[in-house]
Amino acid sequence: MEINDDRDFRSDRIKFSEYLGELGYEKENPTPKDLIDENIWLSINGYSDDVSLRTSDNHGNELKIMYEIFEHLYNIYSENDLDAFWLFSMDINLEFQGSLFNLLNGYYRIAASCLRNALELSLYGLYFQILDTYDNASKWNFGDLDSFEHIKGLGNVCNQLNKPEQFDQLNFILNRKLGYSLFNQKCGASKPGISRQLHSRLSEYVHSRPGYTLSEQWSIEIGPIYKEESFKEISNLYLETFILVDIFYKFAWESTIVDKKLYAEIISSELSLTNEFKTLLLIIWPELGNLVH
Repeated sequence: MEINDDRDFRSDRIKFSEYLGELGYEKENPTPKDLIDENIWLSINGYSDDVSLRTSDNHGNELKIMYEIFEHLYNIYSENDLDAFWLFSMDINLEFQGSLFNLLNGYYRIAASCLRNALELSLYGLYFQILDTYDNASKWNFGDLDSFEHIKGLGNVCNQLNKPEQFDQLNFILNRKLGYSLFNQKCGASKPGISRQLHSRLSEYVHSRPGYTLSEQWSIEIGPIYKEESFKEISNLYLETFILVDIFYKFAWESTIVDKKLYAEIISSELSLTNEFKTLLLIIWPELGNLVH
């Protein structure tokens, strides 16, 4: 393996020496007690190091926007009080962070899996915030699932979320403009709700369906390797998942204010925003009208 001596800020690895206690580490970094073999280290990290450098060579602005999305969600979480949705929001944020890390390093299918986790967590958080209680959300998070047969599975939780009156106006407009709403089931020739559609698309990656496996994302039997089209594909899913989650934050925490600067960066970037998500944005936040074309 050729070692590139061209150095920039990405050339060095750092072992934290501050905040060790907060991170759960020992207060001082000890001498390695079972150091990995150099060739094994290079074999495990060599491809992903190469991908992270090639990705960050070519997609600095897109990575910046996706990082700002994660930061935006974290700020909303930290500014709100302990309630049912709050119990889910930290893990929602961490799934976005995990998705971004795997996307940077070329594990495109796994990055999409993290996005499905974030979508599911936000749907369950929204259900408990609007239709149930903090105590029951705590039970769910601690794995006491026996009392929640009616919301096991995404289809069931979407069925529950399709009932509250606070979604009626939005669902009416979405049905008129798109032919489906946020959570509706597929009925006849009509499409399922936008949450179900996105979940189905992300599930293709989670279940490694034909066309969505790691090797097919890389177009080669070894990896990871950098593939621009795969990066773009997952980046767009990252954006769509964020928009839905951000809308769920708005319904869960009515004080949430749209980050117009962030959306301006998203809309003017290389990231692709579909017409249905443009429509959704304008319905929820009409003040973005001068940004969305």
